[in-house]
Amino acid sequence: MILLIRNELNNIYWLNKEIEDLENRIKELDETCGVSSSKMSDGIHTNKISNPIEELTIKKLKFQERLFGIKAELLEEKEKIERFVQSVPDSQIRTIIRLRNIDLKTWEEIGEFLGLDRKTVASKYNKFVNEQTERYKSQTSKQNG
Repeated sequence: MILLIRNELNNIYWLNKEIEDLENRIKELDETCGVSSSKMSDGIHTNKISNPIEELTIKKLKFQERLFGIKAELLEEKEKIERFVQSVPDSQIRTIIRLRNIDLKTWEEIGEFLGLDRKTVASKYNKFVNEQTERYKSQTSKQNG
């Protein structure tokens, strides 16, 4: 079984937040320049930045490049978690992990979906993750000891 601990499971949340931030920055640059991506990239022909629109265009293109890389990383993380989820024997825990870490649902949304209280859902998740963390630590200390 692939062991994932809380930090690895939470990485998807932070990658999504980073994507959201970059998308907001790109949107802000669009509103500032008033020019679409295709028009902006077609207008750049020199290495020398001669006007503010070109400068903003280059900044936007760099944000878009970072955004593409982060989205690729996010897909890899989702695939890793999906492989992990498939190895979990309890279908309810699989569902909770998938909804929380891949679909980014709140505890309330997950509880509603499963017909459980949000605290029950969070408790089940945290218990499972803590057990996995302890199991991982135990295996690691045996290997190192």
